[in-house]
This record gives sequence, structure tokens and C-alpha cells, in this order.
Amino acid sequence: MNVRKKSEWIQKYGLFILVLVVWISYIFIMRFFFKSDTDKNSAGTFGDMFGALNTLFTGLAFVGVVISLLQQNKALEQQNKSLIKQQQALDQQKTVLEQQQEALNIQKNELELYKNELHKNNIQLTEHSVHMRLQRIENTIFNLLDAHAKDIENIYSKHQDYIKLKGYELLEEILDKLISTNRVKNVNSYRDSDNYPEYVYLGNVQGAYGKFRYIIKYIDQLEDVTYNQKQDFMRMVDAQLSTSVSSLYLYKIYFHSDDETYGEILKKYKII
Repeated sequence: MNVRKKSEWIQKYGLFILVLVVWISYIFIMRFFFKSDTDKNSAGTFGDMFGALNTLFTGLAFVGVVISLLQQNKALEQQNKSLIKQQQALDQQKTVLEQQQEALNIQKNELELYKNELHKNNIQLTEHSVHMRLQRIENTIFNLLDAHAKDIENIYSKHQDYIKLKGYELLEEILDKLISTNRVKNVNSYRDSDNYPEYVYLGNVQGAYGKFRYIIKYIDQLEDVTYNQKQDFMRMVDAQLSTSVSSLYLYKIYFHSDDETYGEILKKYKII
């Protein structure tokens, strides 16, 4: 039993034990001093002398009640302190929870900002990916146009008037003659092949013309590319063709019925 428990035990039972000891002692004293009948007759007078003892016991009882009340008051104060401490602990816990909630709100805001940043990055990556794809398409078209230009240089004529000319120089000379003789007025005039023996006698035309048809078909069949983007590619191709080359291709498109599909493609993108 520790000191604290001993102290509590003495406070609870000490007074009771003291009263009990006094009363037992009193009984033995009375029997010791008043053994004879004479003594018993004078016992009443002698007992009155112990009235003060009864007063003492009454006072002790009152003190015991007071002590009990004080102990109860002390217990209540301790309980009140305990409740105050619990309230303080709850307040501290509430403060911690509020701080945690604030930290979570900050983290949520940071995550939202990070999410928005990721969204922006995704948009930029998508735009960059689209731009890179369009750039690759443009590079492919330019490579095809380079190959097409080399094929143009290999075009020659079996016509006696142009036998010494080749390539762009030959086509420019033919176009000049067609214009000077008023045979080139509109695209529909190319349907009469007898008026254009200069084109009929050309050699090595299919290589260049075949690449031209492949280029416009390649552009028309591009996937995930808008109409305006395709139209820009078509205009880029048209800008790379000289007037004489365009004149030759218009003749080929409108004279040969199997090539009318390519004419429709050019009309679709407002090239002719």
C-alpha cells in the first residue's frame, strides 16, 4: 500500500477507530472503579462527570461530518479539474483537427493547381503533337514535290518543233504557243485532244503526272486533318507548280475520262 492510499485510509477510518477505542476504554474504567454496590450508587454521580465526554464525542462527530464534506468538496474540485483538463485536451484536439483540415484544404488546392497544370500540359502536348504531325505531312509533300520536279525535267517532245527542248523550258514553250494561237481559253477546251498535238507528242509525262495524282490523293485521304488544313496543303502544292505544268495537268485531267476523279478533288479544295 503506497503513502497516498494509507493517507486516504486513515482519513476514512481513523476517527471511527479513535471513538471506538475511547468508548471501550470508558467501559473498562467504569467497571474497574465501581465494583461494589456502594460504588454503583455513586456511579451516577460519577458518570455525570463524563458529560463532557459526550460533548466531546458530539463535537468529534460534527468534525467528522465537516471533514467528510471537505473531502467531498476536494473530490469535486479534483473532478472539476479533470473535466477542465479533458476540455482543454478536446480543445487541443479540435485545434489539431482544424489544422489538419486546413492542411488538407491546402493540399487539395495544390492538387487542383497541379491538375490544371497537367491539363494545360496535355493541351500543349496535343497541340505540339498535331503541329509535329502537320509538319511531317508537309515534309512528306515537299519530298514528293522534289521527286515530281525531277520527273518534270525528264519530259521531252517527239514533235519536230520542240525536239531540242526538255522539262520546264519545253512546257513553257508549248504553253506560250497555245496562248498565242488562242487555243487555251478555258479548261473545257482541253477535251478536244486534236487541238493539242504538242501535248500528245510528249514523252516521260506519266512519271511526273503520276506523282502529282498521288500527292493530291494523299492529301485528300489524310485522317484526323481538317478540311481547311487539307486545303492549305493543296494550295501549297499548287503554288509549287508552274503555270505550264498546271496547264499540262489540266489537259490530262479533262481529256482522259478516267482522271476526272482528280479534277473533282481539285474542285473540292477550290484549286480549279
